[in-house]
Amino acid sequence: QSFCYTCTKELKKELAASIYSLRQFHHQPIFALVDTETKEYLKTFNFSGLHLKVGADSSHLQKELDLLGDTHDDLNTFHRKECIAKKMDAMSWALEIHDNTFFLDCDIVIVDNIQENFTSDICLSPHFHTEDEEGQILDNRVGIYNAGYVFCSNKDFPAWWKNNFLNDSKFYEQECMNRIPNNFSTQCFDRKHNVGFWRDKYPEVVRSFHLHLTKVFDDKHPNSLKTKIEGIRKFFKHYMSQDQGLYNNLISIIEGQPLKSVKLKSEKKK
Repeated sequence: QSFCYTCTKELKKELAASIYSLRQFHHQPIFALVDTETKEYLKTFNFSGLHLKVGADSSHLQKELDLLGDTHDDLNTFHRKECIAKKMDAMSWALEIHDNTFFLDCDIVIVDNIQENFTSDICLSPHFHTEDEEGQILDNRVGIYNAGYVFCSNKDFPAWWKNNFLNDSKFYEQECMNRIPNNFSTQCFDRKHNVGFWRDKYPEVVRSFHLHLTKVFDDKHPNSLKTKIEGIRKFFKHYMSQDQGLYNNLISIIEGQPLKSVKLKSEKKK
């Protein structure tokens, strides 16, 4: 019945591109919990059905840091845990109004209709790590499921997720997701959803990508990760040759050429 996001100014263009892509295939209301700069930026696009709330300014994020305390990251990565904590707040906001919501990270790009036959409280996106020992280590350490692609129809879930992020997770909000099936009825998206750099193989048909369209490398990115990120970008560009118009508009947004308006296309068949 709805979608939800959270974002701060550093990734506002990514969010605009994600919403633009989503609006090509879905008309449902979108709830975005953002900072003031991102709110003003998104308003320039005139996206239909977009609800904006300022809840991720520096004062809001500092409150989250005070609650989080010590790091939840033993891998020395670049994630901002105070921003992560706003995911659950965005989900709770959408569930105040609707019976279900689909949380998306702001670097998700939708390339087809992502409606599924949701029959459970929660639908999760497995990373589909390799099935060898290395893949099992990753599942145990960073989580089986990706935290940027979560359907929810249980209003108790956001509080459960945030509490476990705060108190019982070895890797941010993600490792604790391994225990979601023990607490909520759960189903999973297939390999066509949420295709990211962590996959060992890319599917022939894709419904959504998980990738940054902007350059986000920093000193904490090992070269092996940079190689994987460049790989998914190349695959995305190749895959989008079948919808060059959508690809060009996404790149225009990232390059600072925002669209004046966006109209919903007819929903594509699965």
